[in-house]
Amino acid sequence: MERKTYRSPWAWVPSLYFFQGVPYSIVMITSGLIYKTMGISIASLAFWTSLLYLPWAVKPLWSPYIDVVSTKRNWVVWTQLLLGIAFIGAGIAMPVSFFYPVTLAVFAIIAFASASHDIAADGFYMYALDPHKQSFFVGIRSTFYRFAMLTALGLVPVIAGMVQKNTGLESLTFEVLSVPAEEYQPFDPSAIVIEETAGEPGILLFPQNPQIPMFRAGHSEQDSVVIYIALSAPPGHGKTVVVNASRNTGSKDIDIAANQTGRYEFSDSN
Repeated sequence: MERKTYRSPWAWVPSLYFFQGVPYSIVMITSGLIYKTMGISIASLAFWTSLLYLPWAVKPLWSPYIDVVSTKRNWVVWTQLLLGIAFIGAGIAMPVSFFYPVTLAVFAIIAFASASHDIAADGFYMYALDPHKQSFFVGIRSTFYRFAMLTALGLVPVIAGMVQKNTGLESLTFEVLSVPAEEYQPFDPSAIVIEETAGEPGILLFPQNPQIPMFRAGHSEQDSVVIYIALSAPPGHGKTVVVNASRNTGSKDIDIAANQTGRYEFSDSN
């Protein structure tokens, strides 16, 4: 006769619901912080993140298939494995020039895997615990789900900010000022002179004090400003330096780059 091994719910309920909350928080909220730092426009973020929510919104549509295909335990294990691989893939895709569509596709996979994990986890919770224990652990699972959200929204951005601050090139902060149209003086790019320096390259900005004319019908037809970004020294052979432009303050309706990414790559060939 096969002997069944009893395992306390404390051994798996907290971790199960902690890992249920992490993917949702990263896909729905932390990804927006990442894309904003990478220079993606707010309008684009709002559109695509709303689509990424769909797998959680329509979970009831495929929950019956999870009940008939394999066991809930297997679904939990395999979806967690898929989530781990997908997060690694998202990290690998971030440095590439076409990171936006690739990472969105990866986050979509994470969303579907996470929604499936939620269905299987909730089903396993109901199956493994009697009604009394289900009631007792309701608060426990909710608490660890909230811990997961705090981790994704607090700890992860803090660690990422520390890594970003202490690695790579020294950051450059600049202000774009709005001036009356009659006082605006266009910048002449022929006046750009780059004095190459030895050692680690630095970020150069031309003009150093960018200005944009106030738009008034009949007085000014300009509603944008051209800023030139360069490096003080070329990257090493075969290396690429990525510069990300992002906005700290100001109107969110104004794009900071024509390509909506604010991402610029420098290599020894350009």
